[in-house]
Amino acid sequence: MAVPTDVNELLYEGTYTYHRLQNGKHEELASLSYNNDNWFHEQQTLTEIDENMVSLNLLELDWTHESISVFNEYDRFAETNPVVKAPTLVTDSEIVLMDSSLILSYLDLLAFPAKRLLPEDALAFAQCQRIVGLALAACEKTVQIVYERTLRPVEKIHQPWIERCQGQMLSAFQLLEDEITGESEWLIGDRLTQADVTSVVTWSFTNRALEGFLERDRFPALAQFAERIEKRSEFSSTVPA
Repeated sequence: MAVPTDVNELLYEGTYTYHRLQNGKHEELASLSYNNDNWFHEQQTLTEIDENMVSLNLLELDWTHESISVFNEYDRFAETNPVVKAPTLVTDSEIVLMDSSLILSYLDLLAFPAKRLLPEDALAFAQCQRIVGLALAACEKTVQIVYERTLRPVEKIHQPWIERCQGQMLSAFQLLEDEITGESEWLIGDRLTQADVTSVVTWSFTNRALEGFLERDRFPALAQFAERIEKRSEFSSTVPA
């Protein structure tokens, strides 16, 4: 029985080495560069792409990946998605999907049940989505801090807003830390789920975007959890070049 292949293209922006899955092996295709002025937008999108790419690998779906900058190649991106929002997924049925979470929900339906990342049980699903929500909240606040620090003129930076975002981000990471009890190697049940993927991707993103800000001693369980999970080939193959 063949793996479902109703996935055509995943479009995104930024510097990235992207891959095509061929017979279960990753073939490196190319890497593109981006303008440093667009750092915030690129980093936000890379987080979503990391999440999508890791999930595609884990779901074992056949896919291709095309890099198009929403800044340098705006019109080209608009030919596929007039809204010009990355990431964008084009299915084999030529349906254009956008927003990382919506894309992931669709992809999960294509995979074999044993490979799916979203639990079927209602309680487990709610627990999974709660953790995904915490990770996405931490990611969003990371992005807002970077935006405030790097894109605003120095005289217009609003420190109270940064402190508010920092508090929200740290609260989200603390709740994620509390989820790691050591009773299981995964966050939900006895298998890897989207909760694990999104939490690890967000932790890694925040450490890249706000280098030195997250204290490992404050979130030791989360740091160790991320290090262990990132060693999996499905994760390591998506690390930006």
